[in-house]
Amino acid sequence: MLSLALGFAAWAEDERPQPSAPSPTPAETPAETPVPGPSEVPLRTYRGSTFAELEVQGKRGLFLLDTGANTSGIDGAWLDAEGIEAREVAPTRVGGTTGALSTRRVILPRLDLGRGFFRDASLLRQDFSRFKAPGGPQRGLIGTDFLNRYRLTFDYPKARVRLELRHERGEIGPGLVATTLRYPLRLPTANVRVAGVDLPCRLDSGACYLRDEPLLDVNEAALEALKAARVGLEPAGSLSVRGVGGAETLPLFRVRGGFALGPAQLPEVTLVVHRRGTLARKEPLALASGTLLARFEVLVFDPFDGLLWLKAPK
Repeated sequence: MLSLALGFAAWAEDERPQPSAPSPTPAETPAETPVPGPSEVPLRTYRGSTFAELEVQGKRGLFLLDTGANTSGIDGAWLDAEGIEAREVAPTRVGGTTGALSTRRVILPRLDLGRGFFRDASLLRQDFSRFKAPGGPQRGLIGTDFLNRYRLTFDYPKARVRLELRHERGEIGPGLVATTLRYPLRLPTANVRVAGVDLPCRLDSGACYLRDEPLLDVNEAALEALKAARVGLEPAGSLSVRGVGGAETLPLFRVRGGFALGPAQLPEVTLVVHRRGTLARKEPLALASGTLLARFEVLVFDPFDGLLWLKAPK
């Protein structure tokens, strides 16, 4: 039986800026609005993927807050229809879990995010019309090229997202414990344990699955590492996924053993095996989608201290 999955993430294939294009990375420290204190806004979710309403030149739209993308994007048709000022620059190429595509960059005079804003913000011009969003069309995607300038808290039960600039960070809430985060390619990556086997795992708040079960994306090298450790793997059919590179069908394996992200644990997990796209690497690599991450209820990404805070097990 096939079950459709939606993947939103996009990665720059080369982290370095192209010689003829502005760098995709915004200012190291965003300018601040006159209103002091961190920003907290309503969080909308679709199968665990995280959205917030943002304003661009007086026009409001739903943007995916995507920790699994190191390059942000904006819908080209929306730009044109609303008359939003944006200057096109050189073409570029981005990849996702399902492959790669060619597109162009646009420069916005200003992009507001939380209490900060960015001048001459560089985003990809994309078509988001085929992706689902809660309560309206998706108008864009904010990736870690902007999100990594904030401590980011997703509170799924309260449907709130909190954005704190470095100096705005306060005390972490009660009941949360930390695990280490690394940021290769500017993507938050933690160590997870699958049936006792350690794997590096990207944390992708923007990807989601329609199946209501704990699905963990892995590459073939991760699957082979689990087999070498004699982890019990039960074939569980396949599913169809759709991302920036199109659609494909991927095999599933149910793991006999638990899944742990820092102190948080799940009793079982089903692996989705990718043979191409950005997970297609020689070394083992996993990816936890928003559908899986939402099961942990509260997540705090702190790129300044390299920590992920999440609820301690009861």
